[in-house]
Amino acid sequence: MTRKRATWALSPCVAALVGCAPDDAACIEDAQLWQSPPAGLFCVRGDLVVQGRAPEDLAVLARVEAIEGSLVVHDNAALAELPAWPALVSIGGSLSISHNAVLTAVRGFPVLEDLSGGLYVAENPALVELELGEGVTAVEMAFITLNPSLRELQGLSRLTEVASDLRVTHNAGLLALELPALRQVGGDLLVTDNPSLRSAELPALRAVETLSIVANASLESLAGFSALEAVKAALIEDNDALEEIRWTAPGTSWLMITDNARLERIDGAASSLTADGRLHITLNPALQTVTGFGAVESLAGLMLEENEALPGLAAFSALARIGDLAVVRNAAFTGPDAWFPALAEVSGNLSMYGNLSLLPVTADSLLARITVGGEIRVGDNLGEDTELDPCPWSEDGICDAATGWLGRGTELCVIDPEDCGTV
Repeated sequence: MTRKRATWALSPCVAALVGCAPDDAACIEDAQLWQSPPAGLFCVRGDLVVQGRAPEDLAVLARVEAIEGSLVVHDNAALAELPAWPALVSIGGSLSISHNAVLTAVRGFPVLEDLSGGLYVAENPALVELELGEGVTAVEMAFITLNPSLRELQGLSRLTEVASDLRVTHNAGLLALELPALRQVGGDLLVTDNPSLRSAELPALRAVETLSIVANASLESLAGFSALEAVKAALIEDNDALEEIRWTAPGTSWLMITDNARLERIDGAASSLTADGRLHITLNPALQTVTGFGAVESLAGLMLEENEALPGLAAFSALARIGDLAVVRNAAFTGPDAWFPALAEVSGNLSMYGNLSLLPVTADSLLARITVGGEIRVGDNLGEDTELDPCPWSEDGICDAATGWLGRGTELCVIDPEDCGTV
């Protein structure tokens, strides 16, 4: 990751930005800063820890130009507002602000250009406003977590790259997430457990390793992620206000959409999934429509499970080959007759049971025109009550009994002692 470097003439330790020279009087240890700092601007060798300080102790921080290591601000019981740090240009390590009981505002770092490590803002119970300077364009990682009073995340408008993980999690009062310049997250992007979050706007974001949008009860749209071009895996789960998902990122290898209470529609772009990709759509009680994915010819797996209002499937018109296929316990599912029009091969297991509106003849017509390499579990659809005894799929590691010591099975067998124990 490319780092910006200061180019104007400041003290020697800032100009070098590679550490303080042993004989440089303008470069001091952390302890000297609090006891006998030099006059004028100076730099700090190693880490600078601000802990247990009263607000009147912090005036000296206005003269810090550079920190060789990390800046750690934690457990300052009387600190209500972080000083502005008007001279600080470089932090060689990370910036951490945590466990400050009455801290309500962070408004600072107006000239900070180089943050070589990560940004960590966590467990500040009274923090309402987080506004950092706009000079930092790249960080190693960023965690904004467990700040229950935080309403807005500002001051990161020029951040373009996070080398590893970006986590915005467990901020109970956060209303909006806006990162307008962010283009790449090299690791995981987690936006989770922010129950008041109404909008997430990342219009420039092109690439992320894995994406998790989980338990944001007020989030109504994923439109703020519409520029994504490269996502290996994504989890969209337990977002109660989300009504529609338009998944446009090409080449996703794993996409799981589960337990979104109001989700009514999923629309996939033509080439959203890789040939070895997997799509799981489960436990979305209001889901009515799954469309798109029109250029997908091959998948490793597709699961539609317990989407009780889903009547059919209009997606995957070109799908010809799949590893595992499961259409299970979708109460309103009827097919339709033309589902999977191009499908010829299921190389793994095929499961199609517990769909209370699916005519057995519809399942049979699909089976008649495809080859299946693994186990076929079909039954307990409309009008059927199989309860096979003995169970034909013993010793396969799947409990097929209605009940068992491993919990609920497929309910296709009365007993399955090899896989469920005594029932």
